[in-house]
Amino acid sequence: MTRDLEAEVLRVRGRRGTRTLRAALPLLRDGADSRAETLLRLALADAGVPEPEVNPLLMLSDGSTVRPDLVWREAHVCVQYEGDHHRTDPRQWRRDIERDRRMQAEGWIVLRVTASVFTRRGLDALLRDLAAHLRLPLPA
Repeated sequence: MTRDLEAEVLRVRGRRGTRTLRAALPLLRDGADSRAETLLRLALADAGVPEPEVNPLLMLSDGSTVRPDLVWREAHVCVQYEGDHHRTDPRQWRRDIERDRRMQAEGWIVLRVTASVFTRRGLDALLRDLAAHLRLPLPA
């Protein structure tokens, strides 16, 4: 999908906004499920956190699969962005809890965040957690 968008942006040269779109192309990643996931990934990149995989399919030891939002596979760390529907939809909430429990049972660190991660305090807290789990320097 990203390549299709890139081809289209390059095709429409000279139109209003195409310069901005071309500048944004390197920031795109296939697989993001929400705008918030993308904004979170970009905030982490701006803070110097290594690029995560975006919603990769992971196989657990029982053969089942999960798709965490942002994944640092070698460190067995993932970040799950929990939008409000994760709280208000009982089925979604149960699926999230089950997924996280199964991942944690296999040694994964699952860091769950909400919209508060887009505040300075919330992002700083997540950066401290990621620094500890990914063995990064602590944020300033």
